[in-house]
Amino acid sequence: MPIPFQIHRRIPFIRRPFWQRDLALRDRDQALSERDQALRDCDATQQALDHTLEELAAARAAVACDKSRQAVDRAISTCQSSCLSTRENLPLPSGTTDFKKFGARFITDFPTDANSFNLQSGSWKYDYDKLSHADIMANIHSDGRPKYCADTFPGFRDFRIIEVGPSDGYNTAGLELHGAKDIISIEGNAGAFLRCLIMKNVFQLKAKFLLGDFIQYLDDPKTAADLIYASGVLYHLTDPVEFIRRCSEISPNLFLWTFYHDPKVINDHEYERMWFAPSENYVKVSNGHSFTYHRRYYEMSIVESEKYAGGLKRFANWLSYDDLFTAIEMAGYRVDKVIEDEYSGIPALNILAHK
Repeated sequence: MPIPFQIHRRIPFIRRPFWQRDLALRDRDQALSERDQALRDCDATQQALDHTLEELAAARAAVACDKSRQAVDRAISTCQSSCLSTRENLPLPSGTTDFKKFGARFITDFPTDANSFNLQSGSWKYDYDKLSHADIMANIHSDGRPKYCADTFPGFRDFRIIEVGPSDGYNTAGLELHGAKDIISIEGNAGAFLRCLIMKNVFQLKAKFLLGDFIQYLDDPKTAADLIYASGVLYHLTDPVEFIRRCSEISPNLFLWTFYHDPKVINDHEYERMWFAPSENYVKVSNGHSFTYHRRYYEMSIVESEKYAGGLKRFANWLSYDDLFTAIEMAGYRVDKVIEDEYSGIPALNILAHK
């Protein structure tokens, strides 16, 4: 009985996958055969090199003269180096992976915390990759800013804290050392974020680190906190007054460590005066108050360095002393404490305020 036309048309479609499977199996068998041959060649080469080493070792044992023995030792060393190089460069069997192409992906040293610090070698602000665990802890303890918060704000231990711009996470660790239990820390610098994760792992921090723009996080209507901790942040922003205003909508407590613009200090400072652009200053008006924004540019060699810990734009705007406190008071904060500080010859302030 002849096969119906419809069934006849379907036969190629039923058989085609089997033909493809057979081709794939032949390709696999060919690859396995090539791999086996390459392995046999590798074994033969290795046996020949091992035989040469055995002959050299026997020759050394038969030599009485020290100079001759030293010459044989050099020959053995050269041969061993040649063996190692030859083995490393033997052709790889088909289907195997060359792990050398992964470069520094693998760390083969004994597992230690130091290995993780070394992943960011040259990038740590305080060179934690060169310090012992005890020295890093001493550095964290020596920073008084977290303690100022613990001593000033009642109920600090129970606060939900938002830390912006944690840099390498040293103040995050300091806040926890002084009793903070609930910290969200937001860092926009990818390298600094990784260093924060290293700190979290090494010192078993409870803090949650987030990578991204903290301005956008603060703009989220759902964001709320008991304390906003902003150390070394305000003078890296292009709109510092708006930042302070937004903080007041989110948190009843505020900590700032910041530089401020002092024209005499800036003009007398050999480095800083090069990067301020007075001709680009402008006045921002907010809630009936006028604030002068003093534009400061970043040196590109610093931006490109591994230790860069600045803003997200090419420039930032600084506030004067008076404008800084006007912005804080305009936002509804009352200043509890001001602790004067300085860094690299530039005056700075620790400001603790509440609503």
